[in-house]
Amino acid sequence: MNTEIQHETTLFAEPIFHIGSFTVTNSLLNSWIVVVIIVMLSVVIRRKISVVPRGFQNFMEMILDGALNLADTVTGSRKKTIKFMPVVFPLFIFIVLNNWLGIFPGIGSIGFIETSEEGRIFIPLFRGATADLNTTIALSIMAVVLTHIFGVTLTSGWKHLNRFLGINLFLELPRKIFKEKEYTAILTSPVQFFVGIVEIVGVRFLLCFWK
Repeated sequence: MNTEIQHETTLFAEPIFHIGSFTVTNSLLNSWIVVVIIVMLSVVIRRKISVVPRGFQNFMEMILDGALNLADTVTGSRKKTIKFMPVVFPLFIFIVLNNWLGIFPGIGSIGFIETSEEGRIFIPLFRGATADLNTTIALSIMAVVLTHIFGVTLTSGWKHLNRFLGINLFLELPRKIFKEKEYTAILTSPVQFFVGIVEIVGVRFLLCFWK
């Protein structure tokens, strides 16, 4: 009889227990812990918030101000930054805390032993959420979808589409060649259009992989 305990590294999360027909995995358990931490920190900050920041509030305001300034370099406007920051910044905090919690002592080393036909397998009770392929793909798809939603709402559907396909490059080609004498546009415009096609194909491939 094989008494050796095995621990296989998998791309998917291992199930821990069931709530009815709902399966709770070790990575989902870690995600719940992170959500609880975020909620608790939010409540503490909200209760102790003051006009003159100090202590932990001062530290959090410094982080938020840095995030706003970084986003301003992309949007070029604080008004636009304020519109999407309440969605993007919590997503960033969720990913960062999950990554930090994934290297916390006990994560991946505390668990139970399950006996199967393959032998005795160690199942970790906690697993970093971002170590689960399903979580990373879900976050990636969410980020891509939100990027397009904010791109359309903050600019326009036509401007956002041209950032990828570059249809306006072909419409402006006669003006650049005959009026502005910019003959290099004959080469650069088709290349930029082709890059946009490649990005669209890449997104389509990601969606197919998710299925």
